[in-house]
Amino acid sequence: MISGGCNQKMPDAANTLLSDTITIHGFKTSPIAVGTSYRRFAQFNDGTVFLGKYGTIEAVSFARFSDIPDSLGAITEADIESAVLSLQPLRYALGDTVQNRLKINVVELLKPYSDTTKADQITPDYFDAKVIASIDVQIPLQDTIAAVAVPFDKSVAVKWLQRKQQFKNDTLTWGIAFRDNGSTAIRRFSTPTVINPDVPQTTLRIVYRKSGGMLDTMTWKSGNNATFTYAPLGESGSITVHGSVAVDGIMSFDLSALPAGSAVHMAKLTLTLDPSRSIVGNFGTDSIVGARFIDSSNSKNLAHDYFGYRVQGSQKYVFPLLNSAVDGMLRRSGKGTVVLRPESKFDMHQCNRLVFFGHEAADSTARPILEAIYSTRPKMQP
Repeated sequence: MISGGCNQKMPDAANTLLSDTITIHGFKTSPIAVGTSYRRFAQFNDGTVFLGKYGTIEAVSFARFSDIPDSLGAITEADIESAVLSLQPLRYALGDTVQNRLKINVVELLKPYSDTTKADQITPDYFDAKVIASIDVQIPLQDTIAAVAVPFDKSVAVKWLQRKQQFKNDTLTWGIAFRDNGSTAIRRFSTPTVINPDVPQTTLRIVYRKSGGMLDTMTWKSGNNATFTYAPLGESGSITVHGSVAVDGIMSFDLSALPAGSAVHMAKLTLTLDPSRSIVGNFGTDSIVGARFIDSSNSKNLAHDYFGYRVQGSQKYVFPLLNSAVDGMLRRSGKGTVVLRPESKFDMHQCNRLVFFGHEAADSTARPILEAIYSTRPKMQP
């Protein structure tokens, strides 16, 4: 072991500074207000889509096929031996995993969508009334799951081929929508990403007879995949975060009674989960929750991100390093807002709804608590 040190005397100008001019303080407080808000992000081409419904939570997904050929517009329905729509389920499920029934109507989309489309922009005129494929299955909860494959309306495939040959693009072919028709659970399905394009994905496989009578096959892969998940915003007086739905919890703090310019040495936020109002899937409750504080006092409007962990064996979530958020509030008016949100992997790939007790909870020990240690800065005399 190697150690080092210094035996020089501390300078006279500062050797009594700490004990004479700096005072260490602590405080403990709750938010002055809590609430929830929609972030309204588009879940687009991120490796996952959700289908189905459970209670008041409903997922609607879109898929658009990107490789329709432009030379087969002469094919008729009689030429098509089969058209099969396939999707690859993943193990995650939310809802009634005993019946575990997924019942979906597939319809044609009549309007375009993109990575900027938000859930509240999807109106009834997006959907054609005609059902072109139906899914009614029980998907097992296991690591290896067979693809879900159902017959697809041949006339729609013919129409898309004719359009592609006529216009040489997919301008009028917007894809398909998966709409719930009586599911008891929400299931997750695999889709490709730019980083991982070769994973199992939604496909339309068409076996057709060529002019000479020989059979051939074309497979169209989904190039644009989106999920729009709908759920209630959250109960008044509680803090709710909801993956896929993009519901965030809001906590407003007032620290204006603290001396401006104080140095924050430690700041910790503790939240308590209410399991009776939370809804989680078969992977269990989120082990990590994210938070964000935007410091608008900085000219660049810096956003600070934090992570809280669930204390093992309890309903408590602790954010141990909120120093910069408290410091940012003290450099402003003493007031600020911390936004609670699912951690990224839970935000995109699970649909869990976590409800935390608010600042007016009947059980005072369940209320959000912000604790900090700070010191007042020395006032130097001229």
